Amino acid sequence: AAAAYVAALDVWPRDLDAANALEQLYLRRADYHNLVKLLLRKAEIVDDVAEKKTLYFRAAQLYEEVIEDLESAVGVFQHVLSVDDGDKAALDQLERLYIRLARWNDLKNVYAKKAELATTPVEKKQMLFVLGQVYDRELGDPERAVETYSSIMDLDPEDYDAAQALDRLYQQLGR
Repeated sequence: AAAAYVAALDVWPRDLDAANALEQLYLRRADYHNLVKLLLRKAEIVDDVAEKKTLYFRAAQLYEEVIEDLESAVGVFQHVLSVDDGDKAALDQLERLYIRLARWNDLKNVYAKKAELATTPVEKKQMLFVLGQVYDRELGDPERAVETYSSIMDLDPEDYDAAQALDRLYQQLGR
């Protein structure tokens, strides 16, 4: 049956009925590698952004929890951001995975995006502070850390933690 549905999809690539039937077969057989490929294919077929994102999230979850392929899960969450660059859930998942994978350069981009999307000054300061820590501790870039902590001081000149971090960095840099 699976071969027939695959053949149907080859003939008519946007056949959601065949894709849905094939999905059920893969689920019953616990064929997660083919299931995740199918979910990604279905995400390309559907037009509704919410449905597309749901399919991507399911695929990423399978990659991470069942197949244990964290890099592929990262790639899928990046697809979510290509569909909706402000998806906070995808950013949260990427943050978690990047920390787990020690991908600090990618993590800084997530924090920068979260700071950009912050809706309150407190939330923005929090994201900038964590971004400053990544620059300082993980990437060894004290100049960028200074810029980031200075951005916090621009938002709140009374922020003690940012002032303390700047003091430490200025001493480290001999300023």
